[in-house]
Amino acid sequence: MTNRLASVLGGDVGAAVLPRLSAAAAAVCGQPWSMFAADAGQIVQAAKRIAALFGSDAIVIVIDAADSESTVEAVRRLAAEGGRPVVPVLPGPVTLAAASDADSAKDVLTAIVEAIGEARPALLLFDESGVAASDLAGMSARKLFNTLRNVTSYFDVPLGIIMAIPDEDAADAALRLKPDAVIAAGTADADFLDHIAAEGPAIGIALSVDGPAAAAAALAATRPLIITTLGGGPDPLPVETMHAFMGAFSGARQP
Repeated sequence: MTNRLASVLGGDVGAAVLPRLSAAAAAVCGQPWSMFAADAGQIVQAAKRIAALFGSDAIVIVIDAADSESTVEAVRRLAAEGGRPVVPVLPGPVTLAAASDADSAKDVLTAIVEAIGEARPALLLFDESGVAASDLAGMSARKLFNTLRNVTSYFDVPLGIIMAIPDEDAADAALRLKPDAVIAAGTADADFLDHIAAEGPAIGIALSVDGPAAAAAALAATRPLIITTLGGGPDPLPVETMHAFMGAFSGARQP
């Protein structure tokens, strides 16, 4: 299997498609993700089965920062197997700080990243799609990301951020956080993406799995692009919906 994610991170034109897998668990495995989310072994088997069925370019595991033990262990096992690339998704530090405080968010996320770091996942994503881009532009956000980036850098794990990129100010805010990848939540202006890519980070778009994907597929035909899915959407997710989402990018995933 071609490692599309590594190719795109390395600058090759095309799409690496990384859908979140949990919503498809009921349709594929016969029970919702929540039924086996407390058992790392079951998470591993379910994630591999779902990823294989849809041919995703990575196994994407969303980690609940408040109850992370089983999913962290599953990420460690999957990454250690050395098969399909593994991409954990965590709530971003600004998102998490809004529900507690900056110090608590930093401590919780640092502990989780350290726990999975030795397994060297292919990419780690912080999801800040639910906060305004302006909340990521201040010094407090940069301090949080600096701390976490130091941890991921120690383990040589690329760090990405999912965030809204509605304008050039937001694109510049993303660059100041110095991630290895910036994933625009929802639709994204090609000029803003190219502005970010010119400074070094890989770029991508996070889409609703049941929304239109044609515009993102067209962008991926001319540039390296990571495609992932946003949280929410239909749950349980029909198999046909996920197949349609993956199929939209078939032309941009050729070796």
